[in-house]
Amino acid sequence: MRRNMKKILAILLGTVMTAGLLAGCGSKGGNQSGEAAASVESSVSDTGSESASDAEESAQGTAEAAEGGPDISEHVDITMYLVGDTPETYDDILAKVNEITEREINASLNVKWLSWSEHDTKYSLLFSGKEDFDLIFTAPAWCHYEQTVALGGFLELTEDMISTYMPDVWEQLPEAAWNQARIDGKIYMMPANFVEVNPVTIAVRTDWMEQYGFDDIGSWDECMAFMKACGENGKNAFAVKEDNPWGLYIASITEGCNPNGYSGLSGTPNGNSFIYYNGYDPENTQLTSLFDMEEFRNFCYQMKELADAGAIPDDVLSTNFEERQTYIANGKAAFCLWNTGTARTYANEINAAHPECKMQIFEFAEDNTYSASKYTNNGMGINVNTKNPERAMMMLNLLSTNQEIMDLTSLGIEGVNWELNDDGTYSVLQPYNASNFWGWRNEDMLRTLYDPAESDVDIKYEEMNERFYENIKPEHLLDYFGFDTTAVSTQVAAVEAADDTYWYPLLCGQVDDVDAAIEQFKTAMYTAGLQDIIDEAQRQVDEYMAAQK
Repeated sequence: MRRNMKKILAILLGTVMTAGLLAGCGSKGGNQSGEAAASVESSVSDTGSESASDAEESAQGTAEAAEGGPDISEHVDITMYLVGDTPETYDDILAKVNEITEREINASLNVKWLSWSEHDTKYSLLFSGKEDFDLIFTAPAWCHYEQTVALGGFLELTEDMISTYMPDVWEQLPEAAWNQARIDGKIYMMPANFVEVNPVTIAVRTDWMEQYGFDDIGSWDECMAFMKACGENGKNAFAVKEDNPWGLYIASITEGCNPNGYSGLSGTPNGNSFIYYNGYDPENTQLTSLFDMEEFRNFCYQMKELADAGAIPDDVLSTNFEERQTYIANGKAAFCLWNTGTARTYANEINAAHPECKMQIFEFAEDNTYSASKYTNNGMGINVNTKNPERAMMMLNLLSTNQEIMDLTSLGIEGVNWELNDDGTYSVLQPYNASNFWGWRNEDMLRTLYDPAESDVDIKYEEMNERFYENIKPEHLLDYFGFDTTAVSTQVAAVEAADDTYWYPLLCGQVDDVDAAIEQFKTAMYTAGLQDIIDEAQRQVDEYMAAQK
């Protein structure tokens, strides 16, 4: 059923695109392969580096050989960065992946990891420091896509390059996916063939809910009441700053019941947290600042109330994000927040190790309409300084469309971590935490779990998931917009450097005076150039919308 919903959703996403937007893609017929080399030359020539020159020469030579098929006579090593935590036994899995890549494209894959706690600070340094690597996970807003494009870090992928070196991906991904990846008409990432409706969800210790008299958490008011009850009973509602419920709050007051319909504008600072548009009114493209939203002030007051009540620990700003599950199991937190699928995983993992927690997932958008994620919410970019641009593209093509690789990176080793059943489903033998394979995740190739004894969390997840897909909100053209930060890159850097001083302290109630802290925050943001960013974003939005008419 899930795959059918995904296919329907893909059709809906493709249909909503206007003729003007589709025209930007051009024909899938492509140009001559020599133009692919010219595009690579254009993309890297400004770097002035030896590696850029190597990429140019390599691409030219391969383009000449492409008439008879890509040249893979020379073995190459491809280095790829992924965001997340290194899974256990990953070396064993990567070794099996490399057996396939060496056989198919005469290339091996070396994987390095940027942990959740370090990718915000280290991601851009890989490019500014001229680190020698080829591929990297990316996504709009939360994982540096627009910022890296603005800095010239990603290789432009022309349609001819994609169709030549990633032919299977080119055929499988719909026009909507490539359009979502475009910035100023150009493509700089391979989107994943995966779209889902996966709103922010809360995974909660229901043993504490039962103790404090709660059967359900079905609204923001009930969530607040439960968090207060935690504080009154000497417990923390959440223990790490990233689990503050701002995303849950803004969703709960936005879906249908709030005429402002807040949606963060993709590519703007701090993961789209400061500039919003009305995502529920397709005719409205006026941008709004965080500081013009009374809801933000209201939320900060509520978090201050919780902190004063003892529901948020004093060390919340310095606790370790990667220990969030341990904090819950050890009694330091009542809940964690993430998208529905990850919240389900966390809840099941905690229940398996600590059944006394009785974890369950809850979500409470007021009128049950939901945003569908973009294809670009997970994707892979190619370093503009790669020495092997064509083989890097071939690697992405293979990762995304080879069933054995998809099985290895999503499930682990067959016969060790999972086994295939006669009906095509799989059963788990030894659980494997796949971490980040999302950049090449292909929904059409993911296997279905056979689970005769679904957990209560799984049952709740399936019920919620079905409701999500049946109640997708109307599309807004700005859902496909990506902000180009080039003209205001200095202001973006200044804003993001300054926000740490105020953002999380306000969201976690760690301020003495809410109004004073917000005013200080606002002054710091506008001094750093937030208004310049808003003005440039509005200019691009107006230009973008005019082009669709």
